[in-house]
Amino acid sequence: MTEKEIIELETAECFIKLYNSQEKASFRIVKHKDAPDFECKDNKGNNLYIEVTLTEDRNGDIAACLGRSDAKSPEAFKQHLEAVKRGEASIFDSVSCLQGNVSDIARERIQKKLTKDYGKNVALVVRDISPLWEWETAIDDLASSLDLHHNPFEMGIWILSTSRNKIYRVV
Repeated sequence: MTEKEIIELETAECFIKLYNSQEKASFRIVKHKDAPDFECKDNKGNNLYIEVTLTEDRNGDIAACLGRSDAKSPEAFKQHLEAVKRGEASIFDSVSCLQGNVSDIARERIQKKLTKDYGKNVALVVRDISPLWEWETAIDDLASSLDLHHNPFEMGIWILSTSRNKIYRVV
């Protein structure tokens, strides 16, 4: 399995566990595929398909978390502070806000997925990688900011918390 497939599988497994508990369902993953990423079935033979995407506080955070970038390293932070001292950067360039750039990036990721057609019984699961946020405070604003004229996710759009112990239904 590729690193991407491992991340998708772990995301789907965590989502299914929480979804089943919350919705009193019995889905299990039966196939890893592409677009949507997973096919699930319940005890009655009903299908649920899952499309997975990730969100980050700032562009580049996912690469840094996977060790593909040193953008979040102490050295990068020191360089940023030096640029702030020289007036070449703002201290706010390194600050994230759930009701600001964090929600904006999540909205962009969701909006991109909304342009595709995945078929019936599909849920979009957005995995958050930041340990800082409790999404329930931003879900309503995020939902109202989406253009849902074409929504291929009849089973909902969900955010899976970084700790993978909560799911938040956006739509």
